[in-house]
Amino acid sequence: LHTFRLTETPVATECLELDEQHHRHLLMWVKHLAYDVQDSEVYDKKKSMEYAARFKAYCARALDEHSRLAHSAGCTVYGGY
Repeated sequence: LHTFRLTETPVATECLELDEQHHRHLLMWVKHLAYDVQDSEVYDKKKSMEYAARFKAYCARALDEHSRLAHSAGCTVYGGY
């Protein structure tokens, strides 16, 4: 699991460093873990795999967005006459 921290210093409060836009998507991972429990009443492998795939897809989109924002614009140099 990779994270992008907002600050260099540890946070002294109990709140998470996650923006609200990520909360719903983090619940997909929680649902994956909940459905993956070896309990006859809640175990559902199909739903567990579905939520895990959806969460991983969101993480890939978030990583792409972060990479796009962190990328500096390149310069084109004209080398002809």
